[in-house]
Amino acid sequence: MNNKWNQFIYKAWSPIYDQFFNKGLFLKARKRVFDDIQLMPGSKVLLVGVGTGADLVFFMDKGYHITAIDFSEDMLNQAKKKYPKETLKFIQLDAQELKFPDCTFDMVATSLILSVVPDPNKTIKEMVQVVKPEKQVIIFDKFVNKNTKPSIIKTFFG
Repeated sequence: MNNKWNQFIYKAWSPIYDQFFNKGLFLKARKRVFDDIQLMPGSKVLLVGVGTGADLVFFMDKGYHITAIDFSEDMLNQAKKKYPKETLKFIQLDAQELKFPDCTFDMVATSLILSVVPDPNKTIKEMVQVVKPEKQVIIFDKFVNKNTKPSIIKTFFG
């Protein structure tokens, strides 16, 4: 995938994304990954590739300082509609180039982006760089064999 394709596909997906990726098996998986997170109030959390905000429900109203980033302005706008709270900071930003100082966050979490960013290894390195030592990076994603080209359906659905 490349960033031009991602801009196109997520502009199209933004109004209907939740109908596919925030229900059924995806919702159950999100709950298993994020439901038991326990951080101290005041902890700084970075959600990388926040999309329409499907993961925000697991972090809201716990006293965390949440920064949510996404490459797609359209996806961010959907999240902002659902979570217009002033306690959230939404930033349009490429996950491959996180522009935060090293060791800024107590937790970095990402959902369903590593299989669509052009360079997933760079994205992981960026996330590790901005999380504090001894803290958490949580990754919820689907992966494909790098020696196999994904089908057109998998490519379209991200």
